[in-house]
Amino acid sequence: MNAFRAAANVLARDPNQSVPGTFVAHGGQTVDVRVTWTWNDPAMELRGLQTQARNAARRAEITQASVRAALDAVGAKKPRKKLDQLSVNGGPLRPIKDVEEDEERTVFRLDVGNDGQ
Repeated sequence: MNAFRAAANVLARDPNQSVPGTFVAHGGQTVDVRVTWTWNDPAMELRGLQTQARNAARRAEITQASVRAALDAVGAKKPRKKLDQLSVNGGPLRPIKDVEEDEERTVFRLDVGNDGQ
């Protein structure tokens, strides 16, 4: 285990930094995960004009290790858009709209919409 993976696991287990969640791999397993939140606010481009306007969105982060077995069972390398789902803090299951990996490949950043719990 490398230092980045160890740090991600510490944050995921910390009840002050994370909340419980459920990841559902479509056609496969349901697994309990810990979710941390991050903000994604890249500058928007409007018709070729670079602006300082921001398109803020909250992203749910889950450790890759916590969902690896569920993804392997369905032959996926990462959560699948519009197929796999995430529930946060006992809220409704929401389809995953977008997936990013961090540079160290320790967490998945999932867009489940701004209306996440």
